[in-house]
Amino acid sequence: MLKYIASVLFLGLGMLTACIDEVNLPIRNEEQKLVVEGLITNEKPPYSVRLTYTGTFMAGRIAPASLAVSGALVTISDNTGASVTLKPIIQQPGIYRTSDSSFVGQVGKSYTLKVVTPQGKTFISSPELLLPVPPIENLTAVFKEIPDYSKPSGYQVMADTKDPAETENYYRWTAYGYSRRESLGAPRAGGICCTNCWIPVFDNRTNIYTDDFINGNYIKNREVFFAPYYARGKLFAEVSQYSLTRAAYQFWKRFQEQQSRVGSIFDPLPAPIEGNMANAENPAELALGYFGASCVSRKRLTISGDTLQLFPDYYKEFISPGDCRLAYPDASIYQPEGW
Repeated sequence: MLKYIASVLFLGLGMLTACIDEVNLPIRNEEQKLVVEGLITNEKPPYSVRLTYTGTFMAGRIAPASLAVSGALVTISDNTGASVTLKPIIQQPGIYRTSDSSFVGQVGKSYTLKVVTPQGKTFISSPELLLPVPPIENLTAVFKEIPDYSKPSGYQVMADTKDPAETENYYRWTAYGYSRRESLGAPRAGGICCTNCWIPVFDNRTNIYTDDFINGNYIKNREVFFAPYYARGKLFAEVSQYSLTRAAYQFWKRFQEQQSRVGSIFDPLPAPIEGNMANAENPAELALGYFGASCVSRKRLTISGDTLQLFPDYYKEFISPGDCRLAYPDASIYQPEGW
């Protein structure tokens, strides 16, 4: 009986295998697209534009040589006819930067980016109006405990600003800071060296807002940065508040939706994040990314973290062996300048 069952199974598997034909599906190779990232502000130059082609970035934001656009002609012009040429930065593939200190972004002017690629294609952005932005009036920080002890607790930084009632306004926030970290140090000259460091911390979220429902009122306690707390001592944070045009806000909104995808059936449908750069001879050919113009308000906050009373083993979770400059990326034993 067992031999019979085995024979039937073997025959059934053979029939299944025989019914499967090898199918060679064509592989779709998407044509590389130009990706543009650039911003002009009311702050002193230089201004930078980053040009790459679509592809795979192995790590970080440094473009591989194969994806960086070299040999392009890049210019920014305003609505009065003034213009500036951006020069390539040899040490940073794909980065082009202004060197003319007299070309400064001004509120009320419109700015256009023009890129001529090495292949001779000309991409031109739609004009971006540099709109004013209200100042950041206040920054506050509230300690936030994280239940997962493998992750640092920290300070939630929040911003207050007064929205102007006369116009529709769109905002974007970015922030960075410095936190202290400790390590076991390294032996040196009969002692232990480099047990305390400062590390830079960046907030990579897309943080945007529209005054549709609060026009003319205060924007209060807007969460703009989380400063992780690894060791006793001060923490530093700098928050930047940018004005956006309606078109720029819509671009960042689509970008934010793509970032928020988690694989749920309720996720927004994926779509290419096309921006405001188009081929001058073929307007249907759009580049990815965006060239924007923004007014900027910046404010800094020093957080005193010396008075916290945490459970004794909290700090031990975040102490690494060795020289702290080697234990943590971009760490420095010197307190950041200007704070």
